[in-house]
Amino acid sequence: MTNSDSGHERDLRSGDEEALGPLSRLRLFFARLWRVLREITDLLRPCRFSIIVVVAGAGLLLVTAQGREIAVGLVDGPIVFAGVAFHFCVFLWAFESWYWARLMMEVVHGADRERAPDGRVYRKHEAWVKRNGPRVIAASAYSVAAVALILAGGWGHLIAIVVAAILFYWFLVKRITMANSLRELTFRLPLLGKIQLKPIVGDPGKTISSLYDLPLLSKVILGISLALSVLATVFVLVDAVGTGWFLGSAAVPFLGFALIVPVGSVLVYWSRFGGGQSETLGAKGYPVITMLILWALVVGLFVDNHQVRSSGPLPVDREALATAAERWHDQAVEASGSNEPPLVIVATAGGGIRAAYWTATVLGRLQDEEPRLRNYLFGVSGVSGGSLGATVFVTLLADGTQGLDTASCTDDDVEQGGVERKAFECAGQLVLGQDFLAPTVAALLFPDLMQRFVPKAVFPDRAQALEQSWEQAWGESGFAPDSWTRRTFSELWPEDDKAPYLPALFLNGTHVESGKRIITSNLKIDGSGLRDAYDFYALSSGDLLPSTAALNSARFTYVSPAGTLAREKAVGHIVDGGYFENFGAVTAHEVLAVVLQALEAKGKKARPILIQISNDPDLGEDDLDVDRITSPFDRKPYGWANEILSPVRALLKTRDARGVLAYKQFLRQVDEERRAHFRLCSVEGEADRALGWILAQRSMKLMQDLIRNDVCGNDSEVSKVLQAIR
Repeated sequence: MTNSDSGHERDLRSGDEEALGPLSRLRLFFARLWRVLREITDLLRPCRFSIIVVVAGAGLLLVTAQGREIAVGLVDGPIVFAGVAFHFCVFLWAFESWYWARLMMEVVHGADRERAPDGRVYRKHEAWVKRNGPRVIAASAYSVAAVALILAGGWGHLIAIVVAAILFYWFLVKRITMANSLRELTFRLPLLGKIQLKPIVGDPGKTISSLYDLPLLSKVILGISLALSVLATVFVLVDAVGTGWFLGSAAVPFLGFALIVPVGSVLVYWSRFGGGQSETLGAKGYPVITMLILWALVVGLFVDNHQVRSSGPLPVDREALATAAERWHDQAVEASGSNEPPLVIVATAGGGIRAAYWTATVLGRLQDEEPRLRNYLFGVSGVSGGSLGATVFVTLLADGTQGLDTASCTDDDVEQGGVERKAFECAGQLVLGQDFLAPTVAALLFPDLMQRFVPKAVFPDRAQALEQSWEQAWGESGFAPDSWTRRTFSELWPEDDKAPYLPALFLNGTHVESGKRIITSNLKIDGSGLRDAYDFYALSSGDLLPSTAALNSARFTYVSPAGTLAREKAVGHIVDGGYFENFGAVTAHEVLAVVLQALEAKGKKARPILIQISNDPDLGEDDLDVDRITSPFDRKPYGWANEILSPVRALLKTRDARGVLAYKQFLRQVDEERRAHFRLCSVEGEADRALGWILAQRSMKLMQDLIRNDVCGNDSEVSKVLQAIR
């Protein structure tokens, strides 16, 4: 709005406004408010990419459950370097947000904070935005980091981030005064002679209409920003796991945000045809952000870099369930000395790294307490993180625990009653106690994000980075570095009949196109027992590594993409098994029925012992009461947005309820003394963490304690299982 547009308002302010009625004054208020918003928006429009990244970063880190766990690795671990990297990357994001916002604002609106390029004097709010807008954007970046630390309970780092934000904002306020002082400095250097800083720092009176008009210092900063973006992308492409682990999961997303800002801002600049050149070219520019989004949508329709990794040819002559049951019985009779040996079947629920760590903890402790467990354990049905924990446990059974430093799993106060964790429990916890989130986020924000704009699948995806982090975790934990790469999933089970028995795995995924189960197993999956379920190998062109087998079951929402299944052509997509049923109990129940039926057909007997492993602290008393015959307890009704959210809430709760029903039906197949439910419960003073792919040290310590006490009843369940076996 020009000065000539506001004459009527000046007349109103001279006294006529008092004569207006209430509705007219209200209309005038909204008109003025809209004018102010429009003027502020016009000033901030060149900075829009910096603003968009801050808003998107806040949404990813503060709204999603997985994003809120980004900072948990800083809470209480060996975090000296991780903490330094985190604070540097947050500063880099704030600096890039401020620098590019200020640069774009000056290129478009000029450096003068009092007058517009057309000579119009800025209104008070416009002058304030011109002076402080980029600073507020930078402060918002720091605010996102601060809230992330509050959610993670990182109070020490929160204090540091607040102090850093205040100092950085103070520097931005004093920057012009400092720059004016530097411009006046002159000094001499050998060979170079007299050096003046004014051409380097820049002349505040000089009009900047394009990037070419920038002073040398600004051009250097611009070049470094773009070079960092290229270098970080190269490092992640070469080694996403190493880069992620070097920086830590708390630092990686902030580095990604920081290095996206320069690239996007340059695109915004180009969209204006070089700032001041737009008038010469007779064009006003084009909507670069909208075009990028549309282009990504178009590329996404035709380009897919999420194929399930294959490794080696398809396995041949996999054993049928019934045949495996007979072989299991023969060795179990020998191990037990009884013609009716214990038949242990486990169902383990999903829940990210928490479920994986808890599954390995439960199965590891049971194996340590009763070495014959491996002989009695026919198989494990897993979902999501539970599948990862089960696959780690079976790998340890296959390879043993050679190379394990048991001292690292013994508390310093063990003589005063502290925890002493034995070989299998300790080994599983060491492997699964790594940071698996950082490599995944690094791959998401660099190669996987780039792939969204490239019309040919050329970059690896975040699923591959997650699998590779699981593979490299073995070497990081002191085991053979090739534990999960020297053989395929099916080769974990030796062909030698004289080799020690190894329990079967049934890793449950979900087929996107049908909603049915896809089971990845060393045994043949057919319709005779496991009904209406796909055999993964029937949908695949080859074998796969143990890490990929586990991820087949653990591709939960957006953290891991849907995997594309293909033989000669694409045959569908696989996602997390929790979409179908999150406890693994449907498959475990069917496996139990097939095994008992196969043994009965041969005149053989077994004593079933059924184990359910869950990790949801929010299970109610009616959920836990397996034999309950009365109606469920009443739940607190939802009080807002029911018109919109009720269908979504009902779908999500139906999945939970179906899982609870399935595990109750599974456990009801035996008497109470031959069934056990190992669970996590809410412990006073402890937050419910973590569903993503990283655990805080105190979360790991909590699970180590919960398997040994009766806060959740787990120690009694251990005794019950051991007594039932023995």
